[in-house]
Amino acid sequence: MTEEEKKAHDALLLEVKSIVTSAMGDTVEKKSFNEALEKLNALEKKESVSQADFDAIKNEHIQAMIELKALKENATKKDNAPSNSLEATLEAKAEDLKNLMERKDTKGLSIEFKAVANMGTGNVTPTTAGGISVLLNDPEAGISGFNRARPFFSTLFPTSPTKGNTVSYAEMVTPEGGAAMTAEGALKSQADFNLEEKSVNVRKVTAFIKTSKESLADIPALAGEINSELLTLVELKADSQILSGDGTGQNLTGIVSIATAFAAGTDFANSIAVPNEYDVVNVAINQIETAEVISGEPAGFMPNVIVMNPTDIKKMKLTKTSTGEYVFNTTEGPQVGTQIDSIPVLSNPRMPKGHFLVMDSTKGTIRLREATKIDLGYENDDYTKNLVTILAEKRLAFYVKSQNVKAFVYGNFGTAKTALQA
Repeated sequence: MTEEEKKAHDALLLEVKSIVTSAMGDTVEKKSFNEALEKLNALEKKESVSQADFDAIKNEHIQAMIELKALKENATKKDNAPSNSLEATLEAKAEDLKNLMERKDTKGLSIEFKAVANMGTGNVTPTTAGGISVLLNDPEAGISGFNRARPFFSTLFPTSPTKGNTVSYAEMVTPEGGAAMTAEGALKSQADFNLEEKSVNVRKVTAFIKTSKESLADIPALAGEINSELLTLVELKADSQILSGDGTGQNLTGIVSIATAFAAGTDFANSIAVPNEYDVVNVAINQIETAEVISGEPAGFMPNVIVMNPTDIKKMKLTKTSTGEYVFNTTEGPQVGTQIDSIPVLSNPRMPKGHFLVMDSTKGTIRLREATKIDLGYENDDYTKNLVTILAEKRLAFYVKSQNVKAFVYGNFGTAKTALQA
């Protein structure tokens, strides 16, 4: 090897060693770079080489540079490391390295590493019009619907179908006479009553949503969520009407409208010291159990449901004596899933706060003309605008026969406690 060739070899060796040494501090894979450096050190120990050996050395340098680049591309980067500095520099100096290896340049090679900025989410350029990056976004499948209560009151009463838009029924009214103990040969006792025909109209509950055909096609799960929302709205409206419909216009006549008002009666009026909600409910139970439809004849109603607002149930459970003890313990006190006088206490937020309902639910009736259903159609210029109208509706009647109104007692706790106060 000539002196000029030896200088070219030494210059190449020093420059590549400098690159490797500089890069070692910028990557996690120091072991891999150390191995590359040991190869170069081994080449340096060859003092006297022939032209063939020099060519072999040159090829080894080239191979070392290839390995170095591969290691740099695959290494795990440290935080704040200039991850592309070495690779970019080597690519920029490719021609100089080539000339150096082919002994066309013996002046050496100057390599400069430039500082780069830290990378963060700010380096990501959003691709969507709304400025949301798909790289940083993790969309959840489906659509989050509204949280709504479940139908409640409609589940408490017997339900049967009807074929007409009016439900008619006959009631026995104005009973006269009755049974009597009769002596042999004496006139037997006669009884009679009149019949009165009653009717109740079927009412319709509806809700619709208008949407485009494109949205139904392009938004996953939208059609199902619309159907679910409409069905829920209709069912909850019907449920609310069964409780509190006032019977006017297209409204049902609900329980609150037909129920008997709470009455302390002569047995309990002004007779209880410091009355509480538990006392009120017990008196209401007694009011139903002792109700008379025919004078002197108990109706025989059997209350089976107590409905209260959750807040009133909690107040009842938290009632304490003047010395701080709970009036009701956890096993006997009223709460969801327990009972008062063997009757289930049901909690429902649709029951107005401060009010209560005690009833024999077998004495109310729901008649279904059409169960809740979904229809799709076009309205006005929907077709030309590519719109679809999705409609949910339900047709039903609810009624309590006049002989059974005393099977329902509805009242206000405040008013009832005042009536009981001794």
